[in-house]
Amino acid sequence: MSDTNTNTTAPAATKPQVPSIPKKIYKLRCVDASNTQTKNGNKNLRIVCEFHPKDGNTPTMVNGVCIDGIKITGNSVVTPKTLYYVNKARSAFGLADIKAEEIESIDAAEFIGNECFAVCIGKTETDNEEDGTPMVDPYTGEPKVINKREILEWIRRPSVGE
Repeated sequence: MSDTNTNTTAPAATKPQVPSIPKKIYKLRCVDASNTQTKNGNKNLRIVCEFHPKDGNTPTMVNGVCIDGIKITGNSVVTPKTLYYVNKARSAFGLADIKAEEIESIDAAEFIGNECFAVCIGKTETDNEEDGTPMVDPYTGEPKVINKREILEWIRRPSVGE
């Protein structure tokens, strides 16, 4: 009698896990930007970037995994009080500083296609239900994970806006 596998279910495809991204300076390229509004009604600048090779040819590796092309989003509330941070982001992307009276005229599309350096961090965490128990993927039986990525600081270009 021969062994016959009667299991007709194909093994679940596993996608490569995005590693936790250590806190350090990375090169980013803006792929999308928009002017949105906060819950309080303030203007918000939303900048979506992808990790990009620092020298154009060498991939950005974290624990043996290339992170180039992975998206990370930065948000900046746009008010006269936050103008310093808005201008820091503009400078990082090679855009000129603006004055408080120019806040309403910010065009998010100016950022798209530009590159910058920024301090970023990313964590991979187990996703939990409201009671604190880990969620389990019903298809794989593995714990469900979420990737939290954050731009902590835009690196201002010294020659722009000074």
